[in-house]
Amino acid sequence: MKLTSKKRIALYWLVILLSAAFLLLGYHWAASRGDGESNALPQGDDLYRSKITEIVAEDLVETDLGGQKVYQWICYFRVRLTEGPYKGETALVRQSVDENMIPASIPAKVGDEIYVSLSEGEDGAFGGEDTLTGFVGDYVRTTPLYLLVGAFLLLLLLFGRKKGVNTIISLTFTCLAVFVVLIPAILGGHSPVFAAVLVCVYIIVMTLLIVNGFTFKTAASALGCAGGVLMAGVIAYSMEYILKLTGMIEEKSLLLTTITGNSGFDFRGLIFAGIIIGALGAVMDVAMDIASALEELIFKVPTLTFRQIVASGMKVGRDVMGTMANTLILAYAGGSLTTILLITTSGKSLSLILNGELIAVEILKAMAGSIGILFTIPITAIITALLQTEQVHFLRRKSHSGAGALPPGVDGQSEQEAVRESAAEKAAVWTAEDAPARPVSMEAADAPFPSSPPAAEKVGVVAASEAAGDSVSGDAGEASKEGMADQWAHFQEIMGEKRE
Repeated sequence: MKLTSKKRIALYWLVILLSAAFLLLGYHWAASRGDGESNALPQGDDLYRSKITEIVAEDLVETDLGGQKVYQWICYFRVRLTEGPYKGETALVRQSVDENMIPASIPAKVGDEIYVSLSEGEDGAFGGEDTLTGFVGDYVRTTPLYLLVGAFLLLLLLFGRKKGVNTIISLTFTCLAVFVVLIPAILGGHSPVFAAVLVCVYIIVMTLLIVNGFTFKTAASALGCAGGVLMAGVIAYSMEYILKLTGMIEEKSLLLTTITGNSGFDFRGLIFAGIIIGALGAVMDVAMDIASALEELIFKVPTLTFRQIVASGMKVGRDVMGTMANTLILAYAGGSLTTILLITTSGKSLSLILNGELIAVEILKAMAGSIGILFTIPITAIITALLQTEQVHFLRRKSHSGAGALPPGVDGQSEQEAVRESAAEKAAVWTAEDAPARPVSMEAADAPFPSSPPAAEKVGVVAASEAAGDSVSGDAGEASKEGMADQWAHFQEIMGEKRE
């Protein structure tokens, strides 16, 4: 059924409203524990945003540390508070930079925006006139980050236009799903496995519907993506027990337990959640690449069989799977580069390194995601072929009901056209007035398909008389060619409506 412009717009806004409703309901479910208490971490107000207005004093201090000289740079700044209860007031703060300090600090200068910790006293902590004193905390980095994000969004709009707008909307919903549903749900003691699966399903459906609308391509890529993520999840869940993983792979795990006061974290579930969330983007990309390529191919050559469509999808998948698997593995390797360097310089043997839980988890992440990509390829190709074959059947029924004729090679053609098709299959050549003959048999999976259907007025049939017992020539042949051109134009119109 053709969707009118008004229906498409209505469905588009319906998807956006339902996506927003999911976030609200998901946050309500995730943000509280069973006892009704909030699971949000306490928000401290110890640091205040400020801007350095003046360097009051600075000094380089030499210290003898176990026979080794250590230099420490100490500087006093006057800052103006830009937020909080002390907004507009000035304070004297101190920064100390030690060459052996870990992590190292970068000396501040006038004009820098920094966070400071403050204390209040009559004479000031540093013996000056300032009643507000404190220490430099960290630099304010949000402003350049906002500019970077703004540049990214601007480029999306510049290159993507309408698709860019839809991409921004879907990306916003994706980030909100992670930070207002998944994270609070895990902190609230809910199952990380269930929360991750719920968020993954939401991201798949929401992203593909907003970006591509209600099309066969969307349905095929969504189902293919779901199949690939499912396989990655099954592998991750089963290998956690086979490898006897605990999930306590870093000091961060212990720190998380200490800060939240929740000793019942499902750290195995966190591994599972990290794997399927990390693999989702790459799997979705592969599924959409295959579904989009096959849709365009079927639109150009609507007479392809189910087997030919699947073979073409597999060929497209082989081209993209290598780069996408590399993307996934390199992303995990890059994220753990510091840890990998630390482990490789520890002096342990390769066997001990590979048997360590931290490395085992990283390998599991990369392999589970890559296997998910591999399964996405045939799943998407088969589902696309099934849906597009059903689409052609719909067009055939529409033709038989009197809605119009179909192009050569599709049911509903005249007897004379059937003769032409039979002859063409036996001759297996295209004969054009301005080009040499070329084979049209597409039984081989890798046979090249014509970029567009042959124009009716330029197509002849070799050995038509041998195949059909007579020939088509003269005025009757010209009339038949014109009829084929009309049929093809009508079919393109129908296919265009279906694609919309």
